[in-house]
Amino acid sequence: MKRLLPLILMLALSCAARATDIYNNLDANSSGVDSIFNFGPLADSFSTGAGGFTLASLGLKLEDIGAPTGSFTIQLMSDNNISPGSTIYTIATVLDSSLSGSLQDYFFALAQPQVLNPNTRYWIELSSSNNSSAFWSYSVDVSGIGVAGEYFFNQSCNPNCTNDNGPYQMELSDVPEPGTLLMLGSGAAGLLGVVRRRMLV
Repeated sequence: MKRLLPLILMLALSCAARATDIYNNLDANSSGVDSIFNFGPLADSFSTGAGGFTLASLGLKLEDIGAPTGSFTIQLMSDNNISPGSTIYTIATVLDSSLSGSLQDYFFALAQPQVLNPNTRYWIELSSSNNSSAFWSYSVDVSGIGVAGEYFFNQSCNPNCTNDNGPYQMELSDVPEPGTLLMLGSGAAGLLGVVRRRMLV
């Protein structure tokens, strides 16, 4: 068991090292925040390259302002003439109470990674129907991976705004972020330990 644990951790870290981002402006300085409920739905577009993309992990810069009694839903959407189209996959429903009162990066691993078509635009959309007090950060810095040339959507940018006006902050990866992989590795190590104990009994 002791010999297997370093191997599991090394596997998790090596997978993380091979992660590919198709869009990432999480590290940019925030220029402000928008309310998911009052100003939403809020959405960012992104485009795949010639090889397509498998979306496995999503990072968002979020905060909760007010009484955390609602929730919001994160969805992968198709494109409809450079606006969010129909729902392809629901990534998560997030309780406001799970968010901090200050801006932080939150990561969501897709239970079923989504294989996306090549040379295609998609959207990540956040929406709420129950008075969510969560806010999504935006940044006018478009130097991140895949950010320039894309679009964002809200009640003022309808059907869309170009990203030079300040898109929402997110990261899209083809593998879960390192913390998630380490948790998976630790869980696997725990299961191996249980199996080993049962074999010794």
